[in-house]
Amino acid sequence: MRTTRIPFRFRAARAALLLVAAGLASTGCGYTRVGATDGSVGTVDDRPHGTSGTVPPVGREASVGRQPDKSGPTRDIEPDLDTSEARRVVAVLADSSMYGRGYTHHGADRASRFLVSEFQSIGVRPLVDGYLQPFPLEVDLIHDVAFSMDGEPAVPGVDFIPYSGIPSAAAMSVATIDAGYGLELFAPPGSRGLERLKQKAVVVRSGLPDSLKADLPPELGSVEAKAFGAAAHGAAALVVRSENLVFGRSHANSPIPVFEISLAAPIPESIGFLVESVVDTMVTTANVLGYLPPNQPTSSDSLILIGAHYDHEGSIGSAYFPGANDNASGTAMLLDLARALASSNRRLGVVFAAFSGEEEGLFGSRAFVASPPVPLERIGLVVNLDMVASADDGVVVMGGIEQSDAFAAIREIGGNLDAALGDSAGHAIRARRVSAISDHFPFAEIGVPALYFYTNKGRQPYHHVRDVPATLEWDDYAFTRELILGFLRTRLN
Repeated sequence: MRTTRIPFRFRAARAALLLVAAGLASTGCGYTRVGATDGSVGTVDDRPHGTSGTVPPVGREASVGRQPDKSGPTRDIEPDLDTSEARRVVAVLADSSMYGRGYTHHGADRASRFLVSEFQSIGVRPLVDGYLQPFPLEVDLIHDVAFSMDGEPAVPGVDFIPYSGIPSAAAMSVATIDAGYGLELFAPPGSRGLERLKQKAVVVRSGLPDSLKADLPPELGSVEAKAFGAAAHGAAALVVRSENLVFGRSHANSPIPVFEISLAAPIPESIGFLVESVVDTMVTTANVLGYLPPNQPTSSDSLILIGAHYDHEGSIGSAYFPGANDNASGTAMLLDLARALASSNRRLGVVFAAFSGEEEGLFGSRAFVASPPVPLERIGLVVNLDMVASADDGVVVMGGIEQSDAFAAIREIGGNLDAALGDSAGHAIRARRVSAISDHFPFAEIGVPALYFYTNKGRQPYHHVRDVPATLEWDDYAFTRELILGFLRTRLN
C-alpha cells in the first residue's frame, strides 16, 4: 500500500509563516538546547490509509450489521480454510533473498520471476509476451546508511529510518540543537539567532503543534519543508522525532541527510551518519500479467481483472522491509484465487495482474491503463487485493458505496460464510468510497468499476521491518479469500 507525502511549496509556505511569526514566541516553538524528551510512542495505525503524510479523503464509510442478511437466497457454502499455499508464497516473497521486493539488489525482479513460475504452474496463460509488461520507473536508492546517537550505533528500520530522497554524505559527526517543531526554520536566511544552526543537526518534532494547526498551511509540518528550511540556514542534517517510524517514498529530494527517530527516544547531543545513495535514477520493472479464458458458453467478451501489487519498500543498508502483509498477503491471495478459478466454471475471462511500482505511486497500474494489453472497455470489474491478512475489525470494501449492488452481494456472502463457520459474532464488512491509495484507483478514475478489499484495523506494523510472516492472522486471510472467491463465482457463472 502506497505512502503519500505532501510536496513542499517553499515560497508560499514561508510567506504564510511570516504572517504569524510575531506570535511564535509564545508558542513554545523557539530554539532550545537539547533537553529531556516529552511524549511517548503511539500505537501504529496499521490500516492501508495510515500514511506518513496526509491521509487522502476517505469519504463516507458504511458499516453493516454482523448478522447474515436473511432477505436473499441462502447458498450452500463449504469454506476452504487451508492457507498452506498462501503461507508458502508469503514466506518466499518476504524472505531476505527478495530484499524487500524493491529496486536495490533487483528485489522486485526476483519477485517477478517467482510470480511467472507460479502462474505457469497454476496453468494461467500469459496475457503478454513472457507474462511481463515492463515500464520505466524513477526511484531513489539507499545502498548503505549508518546512523548513531551519542556514539551508540542505531539499527535501521528499528531505531531510525532515513528519508528516502536523501543525498550521499561522507561519514561525519555533528552536534545537535533542538528546534521544537522547527517553525523558525522558515525565517529568512541570516535572521538573528539562527546562525547557531550552521553545521549542526537540527532536531525537530514531526508535524505541527495543535495550537497552530488551524492557522498554518499543513505543508509546514512536512519533512520536506523542514529539511529545506534547515538547509537554508546551513544545517548539516535534520533529525525528525516521530511517533511512528514509517518508511515511505518521498515526492521531493532533500538537500541534506534526514533521519527519523522515535519520539520516545532521548534527544541525542550528537549524531554520526554516513549515506550512500542514488536519487532520481531510472530502473525498469514489470507487471506480471496472466489470463484464464472462459471455459463455458458465453456471448460476452467482458473480463474481470484481479490485481495485487507485489512490490514493497525494498532495503536500506543492512535492513530490508519484508512486506508480509503489504503486500505479500494480497499477492498470495491473487495466486490462491487463480488456483481456485482455474478449476471453476467461467463464462467470462479473468485477467490476473501482479503490479509493480505501487509503493512508488501506483505506477504499475497506471502503466497498465496507459498501455492496456486488453481493451479497457472489456473490463467489467476490477478487484484489488492489498493488505488482507491482519484484522481486528473485519473487511473493508473500498468502492462498495459506488458499487452498491456488488456490495450487497458481498454482504450476503459474508453472512452465509459466518453461518457456515458457526461464527455467531460474524465478521464486520464495511463499504467505503474510492480514494487514491492503491491500484484500483487508476481504473476507477476512468470509469472502470473497481473494488478494493483490505482487512481492517489489524496489528501488523505498516511499512516496518517487523511486517513479517510470523505475525500474520491467517483466519482473517482465509475468511477474506473465501468472501472474495464466493463473490467472483457469482460474477463468473
